[in-house]
Amino acid sequence: MNVKKKILITGGKVHDVGYRLFLMREVRKLGIPNHYAENVTADGKQIVEVFIGGDEKQYTAFVNFIKENYPPKAKVSEVKETSEIPDRVMPVDEYDKLLSAEQQDTIVQSGLELLDKQDQALGKQDKMLDKQDKTLEKQDKTLDKQDKMLEKQDKMLEKQDKMLEKQDKMLEKQDKTLNVLSDIKSGTSQIRADTSQIKSDTSQIRSDTSQIRADTSGIPGIDSNTGEMKETLAFGMSEIITIKRE
Repeated sequence: MNVKKKILITGGKVHDVGYRLFLMREVRKLGIPNHYAENVTADGKQIVEVFIGGDEKQYTAFVNFIKENYPPKAKVSEVKETSEIPDRVMPVDEYDKLLSAEQQDTIVQSGLELLDKQDQALGKQDKMLDKQDKTLEKQDKTLDKQDKMLEKQDKMLEKQDKMLEKQDKMLEKQDKTLNVLSDIKSGTSQIRADTSQIKSDTSQIRSDTSQIRADTSGIPGIDSNTGEMKETLAFGMSEIITIKRE
């Protein structure tokens, strides 16, 4: 006896989990001639409407299977047989073609969405690359400034080296000047010592002269004899001068 039935599969996740392909495989396996399934939403719930047309034995086997088996990623809360009798159930080959076309369309739409997302990602990547380029430009400018600062620093260090060289030369001259001053001080000390000795000798001569005067003052006729000696010396000197002139 042929029957036409409508079954509702409800759950938290029964769409986009390959449920209709899962059902089609079992329909093919059982040889059911008429089958159709559609994803619908009612009161915010996901539902798969399943239509079956075949003999009662095939239908019973199919219902028993779908009540106990689900696609791996499906979340099913209820598999319910309704009292509604559909007017027509699409032949399975016809539905197979329709399902294949829907699957291809889904793949195409998914591909387009992926391309859109890819375009958006590439757009974001381009913006990031633009920002990166600007950052690199700023970094290059910063490095250029740093190079210029380092060049100035090198020039300053060169000037500092020259100043240190001049300072070293000035210190050498200062050392030589100090050595000369040291020699002068040493010579001055010797001069002072010699001067002191001369003063001492002069004082001794004066003392000796005074003693001689004191000693000679007591000799009788020393003054007259001294006068004669002076006259004799004066005459002798004039004779010597005359002889030299001749």
